[in-house]
This record gives sequence, C-alpha cells and structure tokens, in this order.
Amino acid sequence: MTVHRDSNVADSNYHCEFPVELPDFPLFPGENAQGQPSNLFEPSLCLVSTGVSLSTMELSLVLGYTAILVPQLRNDPNIGMDKNMESWIASIPGLVVMLTVFMAPTITDRYGRRKAILISAIIMSFGWLFLTIATNLRMIIIGRILQGLASGISSLSGTILVAEYTSPKYRGAFVPLTTITMLSGGLVVHTLGSYFSWHKTAIFCLAIAVLDGVIVFFSPESPAFLARRGRFDECKKVFHWLRDLDEDEELNAMIKVQVLRRAAKIKPEDRSLLNKYTNKIRSALNTVKKVEFYKPLILMIHLEIIGAMPLSNIIAGEIFPLQYKAICALIIALISIGNITIILNTFSKLLSSIGLSGIFLLYSAVIVYAFVIALILLPETKDKTLQNIEERCWKKSKPEIHVKTLLDNRLLDVDSNKLIVSSDHHNDKGNVV
Repeated sequence: MTVHRDSNVADSNYHCEFPVELPDFPLFPGENAQGQPSNLFEPSLCLVSTGVSLSTMELSLVLGYTAILVPQLRNDPNIGMDKNMESWIASIPGLVVMLTVFMAPTITDRYGRRKAILISAIIMSFGWLFLTIATNLRMIIIGRILQGLASGISSLSGTILVAEYTSPKYRGAFVPLTTITMLSGGLVVHTLGSYFSWHKTAIFCLAIAVLDGVIVFFSPESPAFLARRGRFDECKKVFHWLRDLDEDEELNAMIKVQVLRRAAKIKPEDRSLLNKYTNKIRSALNTVKKVEFYKPLILMIHLEIIGAMPLSNIIAGEIFPLQYKAICALIIALISIGNITIILNTFSKLLSSIGLSGIFLLYSAVIVYAFVIALILLPETKDKTLQNIEERCWKKSKPEIHVKTLLDNRLLDVDSNKLIVSSDHHNDKGNVV
C-alpha cells in the first residue's frame, strides 16, 4: 500500500493506494532532513523525563513520609491518635493505591499518559496541602487518601511514557531515572523528617508535587499515543520536538502501522447491548491468545521473580506493544504485589519447616528457573525502536483490511481507488464516526 500526503486536502488526511503492501519509503516524501545526531542532554527530552521522574518520586515520598508522620503524631497531644488510628494512617495510601490502580489503564489509554500524570500531580498537591495545614486527624486522613489516589492513577504511566518519549539510542539512560528518583524519594523524606516537623516536611513534598505538575503541564503527549488516536499531524510535531529529523524512520513506521490498524478494526456497528458485550469478551479472549500479548507478560513475570531492578523497569517500558501497554503494566504491578505478599506471608512458615538454609536453597532454585526462562524469551532491544521491537521480536502478524468494510464506512474512494484514513473520520475516543 503506497502511503502519501495529498496536496489537495488538509494535512490531517492521508491517502493510501491499493494493493495493500507497505513499501519501506517514508510516509512524508521529501521531509526526511538529515539533522545532527540527537543529544543526550537535549532540553526537550530532559524536561519531559524530569516531569515523569518526579511523578514516580512522589510514590516513595508518600511511603517514606509514614515513618516521619506516625512517630511524631504519637507525641502530639493536639492530635490525640490511638493505636488503631495509627495503623490506619500508615496503611491508607497503600490500600487506596490497590483500589485505584485498576483505574489507571482506562485513564492512560483513553486520555493519555501525560494527562494521567497531570491529574495525579494535581491530586497529590492537594493531598500534601491537606497535610501541610492539618490540625486534626480528619484532615490528615483526607490528605493520605488523596495521596493514595494520586499514586494509583500514575503508577503505570512513568516507565511507559519515558520509553515512548526517548530515542532508542538514549532510552537506556533516561528510563532508569524513574527508578533512581523513586529510590531517592525515601532517602530525601527520611532526611528531612530527621530535622524538621511533619508539617514542614509536607511543605517540601508539596513543592515537589507542584513542580511536577507545572513541568507535565508544559510537556507534550506521547507521540505513540497520538498516533494511536489518529492525530498524525500532532504526533509528527511532538516527535520532531523531542527528536531530530534523522529519526523519521521510526515516526513513519509508527504512523503506517496505526493507519493499517485503524482500517483493519473498522466493522459495521452493532448497537445490540448483548452483542456489544459478547464482542468485548470475544476480543479479550482473542487478545490473550496473541503472542505479542502473552510472551512479554511471561517474560516480565519471570523478571519480577528474579528482582532485576532497575533493569526490569527499563525492559517493561520497551517490550509491551503499544496496544496493550497499560493493561500489561497493571497485570505486572498486581503480580509484583502478590509476589511480595507471598514471600512475606510464607517466610516464617518456611523458616520453621525447612530452616534458613532451606529457604535460601528454595529461593535460589526459583531464581535459576526464572533466569533460564527470561534468557530464552528476552529479545535484544538495543538501538531498536519500539515499533521494531513490537513487530520483529514478537513476530506480530500484519492486520488484514477488508475492502467491503472500508466501503461501508466511507473510507474508500471508489472513483480514485484510494483509501482515505483521516483524523476527521475519528472522534476523540479514536473510534470511527
């Protein structure tokens, strides 16, 4: 399928000629300028990566703040906290995160990675504000609930967004920033809490949340997300703002795939409620059977067992296909929580039954098994674009386009025999209208 820009229509329209074979030349002929190699310290990449890294730092600030807040509240006669309330104040953020993390894939896929982090930063700012001005337990509890809500919303977006922002050449340098800032957050809040009161420590954390919100507000959305929504012109502008023009090959491939995917997904609309949910169930079952869905999941499960941080975070940002990034990240987050829970719950029982040496032997055997599986499944991602990883490493099949479906949805011009894939044909949710 030859894909080119039509000079007679708006920039958002792209025409595709049959037959349906994609050549390897660029989507935008004549626009591949040979620019200078990208700079690791490119201001645009540093800006967007800083915003995302600060959002991951917020989670460790919240968890570390517990060790500052609870001991000081015990000695505060104005608050009057008992043992029961002490445990609730410590556990509320974690409980809320476990509940709201299920909202994260919907927000991330429907509204975008950037908006998810921006919403999180706003909610987190209000959470720290409540703690800054708190004079009673009610305000403290409200602040902690807001902190958990914000952490749950942004929990899946950090590594995904940085991986989609950055060039393959420098992805390995930028993605670990999210892990570094997450680990440093606990150190920072514990250090501040050693010298200042919980009120003053909350003021510093509030400043971090506000700074994060400001940076994310002025940051663009992920080019991959924009391409998936059919906003190709906006995708191109953001991509060139983040990268140099010499990386247009990745941009062209990304847009070509989304053009085909949109055409392949078009089906006659069925307004029957029963058929609607039946189709959703059938789609979910088909998704689980796809190699590009289950193979990365199996790999990440075994990497979680090994505990290869921060390497596992870097790999997670690269190997999940764009279409399934959010749901796969949710599954891995839940498995990670379950893994830690099982270890903590079974350690004392194992200690009494097989002893410390037996525990080390058992854990070693499990890690060796996980390492072998990961070694078999793990592809080489060095200097590969996310699109190349998705297509070549998981041997993803190309979508089929049915001519009758295109005719029914007014995307095929019969006279000129051209397929018209335009952002004007799609609503804000990315559906054909």
